[in-house]
Amino acid sequence: MKNKVICILVVVGALFVSFMFTSLDQKALFARVHQHRMITSAQPMDDEATRLPIVSIDTQGKKIPGEPVIDQEGNVSGYTVNELGEKMSEMEVSIYDDETMINRINNKPTQVTKSLVRYRGHSSRLFSKKGYLLRFVQDDGDHDLDVMGMGKESEWVLHGPFLDKTLMRNYLCMNVIGQVMPFTPDVRFCRLYVDGNYQGLYLMMESIRRGEQRVNIKKNSDDDLYISYIIRMDSDSKNQKALDTFGYYTFMTQDTNTRFGVVYPGTKNLKDEWKTYIEDDISRFEKALYSYDFMDQQNGYRAYIDVDSFVDMYVFMEFFGISDFGRRSTYLYKDGKGKLTMGPVWDFNNAMDNFFLKQPTDTMQFHDLYWYRMLLKDEDFVNKVIHRYEQLRKNVLDEAYLYSYIDEVCAFLGTEIDKNFEVWGYSFDASLLPKTEKLSPDERNVKSWEEAVVQMKTYIHERGTWLDEHIDTLYQYCHDSKNKDSLLK
Repeated sequence: MKNKVICILVVVGALFVSFMFTSLDQKALFARVHQHRMITSAQPMDDEATRLPIVSIDTQGKKIPGEPVIDQEGNVSGYTVNELGEKMSEMEVSIYDDETMINRINNKPTQVTKSLVRYRGHSSRLFSKKGYLLRFVQDDGDHDLDVMGMGKESEWVLHGPFLDKTLMRNYLCMNVIGQVMPFTPDVRFCRLYVDGNYQGLYLMMESIRRGEQRVNIKKNSDDDLYISYIIRMDSDSKNQKALDTFGYYTFMTQDTNTRFGVVYPGTKNLKDEWKTYIEDDISRFEKALYSYDFMDQQNGYRAYIDVDSFVDMYVFMEFFGISDFGRRSTYLYKDGKGKLTMGPVWDFNNAMDNFFLKQPTDTMQFHDLYWYRMLLKDEDFVNKVIHRYEQLRKNVLDEAYLYSYIDEVCAFLGTEIDKNFEVWGYSFDASLLPKTEKLSPDERNVKSWEEAVVQMKTYIHERGTWLDEHIDTLYQYCHDSKNKDSLLK
């Protein structure tokens, strides 16, 4: 397979859409680095050279922890640890990101650091192409490094797109949403080598944690009256001290079989009184939301949440069809005395009809999701969702803009796509894959990278067209005929 894009046509098309985009309503769009627009092309000059950064992991003869442990029933019962019983092992990570933008694995690296390493992910840990969590360290603790221009931090994620045959769902969605929602992780394409062996095209991503370069909320101290925190809805939140909130112990939010876990403060620093504070804080919001006067301007849900962030999240999740929303990898944060805010977004590997099971494009998917089940009973909230959707369809969710963005990324990656599928090309044959590594039924699995891109564009067109015609149907959920005498149902 040779993915040679006619670059002149792509550039002309991109310039046209760029001109059109600048004429649209861009109020409050955040500036963001789009890697493919900073480098003219990722095309290598020879077989070993690349314009992409290179990441190399030297395991030093150690096994990488985090492999799934499968029980007799075929379920994941846990994950492997190292010989010391630790979840991560110390290895060496080298990064090649030369200012000439010509990188070779045999050149001198621009950065070298010790790093704790493990496999990461949920369903993706079962993929042959693994994802990695890196935590850079030095003798006296964490080692903050500015990686690929994304700011100094010690913790990073390497995402290896495998189920996503376009290789770009996370890159596309993070960069699109990052223009609207703050603290969206920065992302950069790169090559990955492990012990000198090429592993494929990867995406270096900022992890979600508190920090000046990440989720920039106040750092807590012992004498604080108001605690800052980041929480995550996830099925594995038992590892992060799961929260008992009003919504959970009254069974209002138990329909997804998930719990809130605390991301910040981290498990080692999460004092019992801080955990109680966070539980009480969320419970106050939930009690207001699940009350008969939940729409009250002073005492209702608005007093506790950043409404606009909940609106933006709903619009993006409905448009991109994020099957995990509200079940896994769903983050919220609060900055001290501020309001509970949705975000940052995370994980679009299964977006746009790329979930294991077929997801419909002709229905609202999240109108009945616990908190939103109540929020959409409020006509003011519904008005905000519809207005915001219509506004975003004129800029970052405009079909022509998204198509052009995809074409730009295709042209940028060029033969890096071919190189990736020299290793992973067998995955286009669904008969060779276990059910944990493919879509169901088998006919949904694409047979080429080109087909994958067409499938993603088709989803964008069909989903956008359906929402354009049916977004007003959200009004049914706030109509008196549906909610009279049943606000808490």
